[in-house]
Amino acid sequence: MLEVIRVNVRVPEQVFGDLMANIACNEVGARQLLNFMDEYGLDDLAPLSAAIRGQSERAIRDRIAAIPDGVHKGTLDIEGIDDALRLACRAEVAGSGIALDFSGTSPPVHRGINVPFCYTRAMACYAVKCLTVPGMPNNEGAVAPIRVSAPEDSILNAQPPYPTGGRHVTGHMVVPLVFRTLADAVPGQVQADCGMMNIVTSRGTNPGEQPMSTVAVDGRRYRGDCSTPGIPCRKEPRQIQVARSRHRQSALSGHSDENSVAAMEGGTPSRSCAA
Repeated sequence: MLEVIRVNVRVPEQVFGDLMANIACNEVGARQLLNFMDEYGLDDLAPLSAAIRGQSERAIRDRIAAIPDGVHKGTLDIEGIDDALRLACRAEVAGSGIALDFSGTSPPVHRGINVPFCYTRAMACYAVKCLTVPGMPNNEGAVAPIRVSAPEDSILNAQPPYPTGGRHVTGHMVVPLVFRTLADAVPGQVQADCGMMNIVTSRGTNPGEQPMSTVAVDGRRYRGDCSTPGIPCRKEPRQIQVARSRHRQSALSGHSDENSVAAMEGGTPSRSCAA
């Protein structure tokens, strides 16, 4: 199996380095987890998991419940391929839950800037979390009160064969869209948009004449609001510092073959180096 992988990647040394790093992380994590369970006399992690998820859900529900019930709508026009694209959001706050619906958003296009729904959902949940409990670790409880939907004929829920290689170009705009939609509901709490990232792809050979391919991702600032200009960051919201990837064709063609992309894209094969 390893030999099959080796002959089918452009940068085998980097890919094998990633694989071995993942194996090592799992081994260390497993040992530490077993030590933790021994220290506290735990035979099963299910009760602890339920407690953590339950506490997280209660925390975010309490914050959502403090937002007045109501329906809020927002739109955001962004640059497209041939014409401008419109992203639309309808946010309904009811009790301790919130529903975000992206009906009214432009249809998908025949270039790789379409967004799979898992990416849209991740960005939408991130935006709500920023407005409620931004310091809480991510887990299932933190997203339980948030319902996200988008029609399958929209660019935010692209279906095959529409390409999604450059999904970030459109998907990162979901966060400012949700902020704009909820700005009147939580006055003074909405942070400024963090801006689009810059990506520099380098490919060639290293001093040892081995093939190399690196993607450097750089961001702007984030968390700017009424009280602070924000802080510098590598990239927001996923904080990738450097990710290695191999691309057979341009991402905008929709046929990118990624070895590592950002985490937090449920269902997308990914690996990232956190800043």
